[in-house]
Amino acid sequence: MIDKVCKDCIHFRRHYIKRSRGNYRALSYGHCSKPRLKKRDAGDEACSCWEEKPAERNASLERLD
Repeated sequence: MIDKVCKDCIHFRRHYIKRSRGNYRALSYGHCSKPRLKKRDAGDEACSCWEEKPAERNASLERLD
């Protein structure tokens, strides 16, 4: 099991799609903003720049999934 994954990193930016009713749906991928933009899946093994998101930010973002 992988302990550090991209979705738990402060540098990971999840991508969303706007649905016809005006609400947004989280996609399973996004991008990493450090040290340069890289396309990443949320479950990918984290790179050497991984930093844990604060717990309250993780909880609020999971509600959107």
